Amino acid sequence: DTLQQTVLRSAMRRNGYIHLPNLLGDVSSLALIVDDLEREGLPAQFMLLFDEVWEAVHSVDTTLAPLFGLQNIQDFYVFNVRPGAAGWPIHRDRSGGESDGFSATTSLPLYTTVWMALTDASTRTSCIYCIPAHADINYASQGSEDVASAILASSHQHVTALPVLQGGVLAWSHRLLHWGSASPPEAPAARKALAFTMADPEFEPPSIISTGTSAPPFEARMA
Repeated sequence: DTLQQTVLRSAMRRNGYIHLPNLLGDVSSLALIVDDLEREGLPAQFMLLFDEVWEAVHSVDTTLAPLFGLQNIQDFYVFNVRPGAAGWPIHRDRSGGESDGFSATTSLPLYTTVWMALTDASTRTSCIYCIPAHADINYASQGSEDVASAILASSHQHVTALPVLQGGVLAWSHRLLHWGSASPPEAPAARKALAFTMADPEFEPPSIISTGTSAPPFEARMA
C-alpha cells in the first residue's frame, strides 16, 4: 500500500468519508450535458447514455477499487440543485440489513457512495454536510434510531460541510449521516454532481453485470 492509501483508509474509518480533490480534472463538458438534456426536456439521468460519462466513472472506480476492495454496482443518480432548491434531507444510504456492512478484517465499509462534483459545490451553492463517524453514536448500529434526537443530543457541534471543487470526488460510507444543503436563491450557479455506488457484491449485488469494459452496452444504459 502507498502512504496515501493508508491515510485514506484511516480517514474513512475515523470520519466515514474521504475527499479526493481534482481527481477528474476539467469535467465542465459533463456539466453541460445536463444543461443540454434539460433544454430537450429529458431527465439529467440520461447523461448515462454518453461514453464520456462512463469514461469518467471508470477512471474513478478503478482508482477507488483497490482502496476499499469494492466494485461499481451500477447504481447512479444525477443531481442538479438549482438556486433556491435543496439537496436530499438527512439520511443514511443503507441501514446495514442482516450485517452492519463493515469488513470484519479491515473495519472498512462494504458499501460506499461516490460523489463526483461536475460543478463547484460550496456553502454558497449547496454542498454535502455530514456528522462524521467519530461523532455519531449510532454510526455502527443496526437498530432503529431517532436521527434528529441523536444529533441534537450529542452531535450537532460536529456538523461538517464538505465543499468540493469541480473535478473533485467524495466517497462516504453507507452509514454516514449526511444531507445536501439548501441553495440560496442568490447562488451563482446550480450544483451538479454524478453519484454512483461501490459495494461488496455479497452485501449488495450489481444491477448490471460487468462485461469487463468501461461502459455497459447501450441497451443496458437505456434500460
